[in-house]
Amino acid sequence: MIVFGWKVRFKTLGGGSFQCPVCNAPRTYDHVEARNWFTIFFIPLIPLKRKGEYVRCQTCQVTLDPVVLQNRGIEQASFAPPAGSLAPGSPLPPPSAP
Repeated sequence: MIVFGWKVRFKTLGGGSFQCPVCNAPRTYDHVEARNWFTIFFIPLIPLKRKGEYVRCQTCQVTLDPVVLQNRGIEQASFAPPAGSLAPGSPLPPPSAP
């Protein structure tokens, strides 16, 4: 009797640091790929369809779409006022009407 089937295996593609939207702080992450494998006697032999990929925060273990890696630094830059526009300790200007 031959036992065969498939299973999903996970492979770490890389890692680094990013601004985790759940922790709201700089954290390290793992970039992970999931793929189906054909198995015989529970031994993965042939890679099959790629199931997808995700980014996992190593602190809170939340899984996120890899798009969060493209936004690194954009959030910080978009909230920073232009250089010299505000003196330290000065009140913020009122929001503009839409």
